[in-house]
This record gives sequence, C-alpha cells and structure tokens, in this order.
Amino acid sequence: MNNLNPNLDYLTLGSIGFHQVGQIHDTEKRLAENSVLQELITAAPFTVPEFLTGVARLQIKTFTHDFGSYDELCIIYNYTTVNEWEAAEEEEVNELFDRFWSWVNLLETFNWESDDLWNRCEQRLESIQKQTDAESL
Repeated sequence: MNNLNPNLDYLTLGSIGFHQVGQIHDTEKRLAENSVLQELITAAPFTVPEFLTGVARLQIKTFTHDFGSYDELCIIYNYTTVNEWEAAEEEEVNELFDRFWSWVNLLETFNWESDDLWNRCEQRLESIQKQTDAESL
C-alpha cells in the first residue's frame, strides 16, 4: 500500500536473483541487476499498455530484510479503478479489467532465471567494477 495514495497497491513480479543480500560485491550486484531491470521495463512485454496510463506503472521497489534490503520489480496500480472496471455494467469498460489482468498474467510468467538476463547482469557488474576501479585511481 502507498501512504501517499490510499488507492494504490502493488503486485510483485520478481527479480533476476543476481543480487543476494549479504553477498560479496552486494552494492555493485544490486546496481547491475537494477540496471538490467530498468532496461526491461522499457521494452515489450513490459511496456505499460496505453489504456493503463495513469492507472498502472512498473517500478523497482525496495523491501527490507533482517540482513539488508533487496529490490523487486512491481506493478503499482490503482486498485479502485481496476475494481470499478470489474463492477462496470458497460462491457467495454468491464473488458479493461480483463485486459489489465491478462497483462499482469503475462508479466508474472516471465522467465526471470534466463541465462540471457544473468549474463547481462554479469556484464553490467563488470562494467560497474571497472568504472569503480578507474575512479579510485
């Protein structure tokens, strides 16, 4: 729930799992994974459909844990609007509810553990580490 807008809720989609709390190079791995996640949300199927503009967005959300914090990709959405779509008597409005959940279901089935995403994280980590090493000279 969002304290700024009580009509907002979120659904957790997941993460790549590259960053693990307490691991060596924790901060750099977190930056690398978030960078890859940020790229993902700018391309299909992650782009927010036009009919959801102002209703839903994708966001990397930070969660706390006993040993630190971690990030997950989430859908932040206005549940009041989505519930109104479900209750609507007009079929074209009611259909928006189905389209919203179809998009959510598509994103929930995304393969977060693909070799491609892991390799992209490793490449990004290497780049971050090289930049950090160059800055420390």
